[in-house]
Order: sequence, then C-alpha cells, then structure tokens
Amino acid sequence: MQEQRIKGIILAITAVLCLITYLITSNSIKRAKQEERSLKQKYYKVLALYQKIQSNKRKIKKFSKDPIMLVSMISNRMGLKDKLISSNTFETPKGKGIHIRLSKLNLNQVVTLLDVIEQYSDLEIVGLQLKKNVYKKDLLDMELKIVRRNSI
Repeated sequence: MQEQRIKGIILAITAVLCLITYLITSNSIKRAKQEERSLKQKYYKVLALYQKIQSNKRKIKKFSKDPIMLVSMISNRMGLKDKLISSNTFETPKGKGIHIRLSKLNLNQVVTLLDVIEQYSDLEIVGLQLKKNVYKKDLLDMELKIVRRNSI
C-alpha cells in the first residue's frame, strides 16, 4: 500500500516535470519561429533594397555627369521627392556642385542615399550635416554638399 502511494507520487511528480518541460520548450520554439520570421522579413527588405540599387547602377552612371539630375533621380527612386526641402547649385573652380536639404528621413534612407552617392557615381560628398527633426525626434534632417570628384 505504501509502495503504491510512493509510486503514485513519483508518477505525479514525473508528469508535472514533463508538463513543465513541454511548456518551456514549446514557448522557446514559438519564440524561435517568431525571431526567424522577423529575420527573414529584414533579410528580404535588405535584399530588395540591394537589388534596387544594383538595377539603378546604369542609370546612375548616365546621370552622374550632372549632379542635379543625379540627386533628383536618386531621390525619386528612393521615394524622397516629398522630403526634399531645397536644392541649390554652387560653383567651384572646375564645375558646379549642389547643396541639398532633406527632411524627415529615417536612418536607413540616410545611409542608403550616402552609399549610392559615394559608391555608384563620380560625385563626392564634401559637406554633411545631420540633425534630429524638430517635430519627429526619431527622424533626421540632412544637409549635403556634393561636387564631382574631379572638381575638388
């Protein structure tokens, strides 16, 4: 009788431990699947952005002779047309440059724009200023001065 009671208690404790182990592993599996989905979404966003940049290489080379046209084309492609506050040209001894002001950009847009200008064109950034947006603190305002590489 006493042995059966002890066996019953041991069986109950084993069942509870199995249940706890199951709950812990199932929650871990759910969290891992959510993380995997999140990482896949981020990966596909980055991949799409990379492919977009690659497909625009030829167009950038074509427009890189005129800084105004190039920046206009890049901002249109990136969906930044409504974020452009002003663009002015200035003269350097060897050609013209452009001074642009953009507002309410997220960090990804800033990095992508700078990367495209530096890597895929013959333009060089000679002035860059980033500030937090007055109204939306998580967004940035950016001022850029760009000239052709051979005009510095």
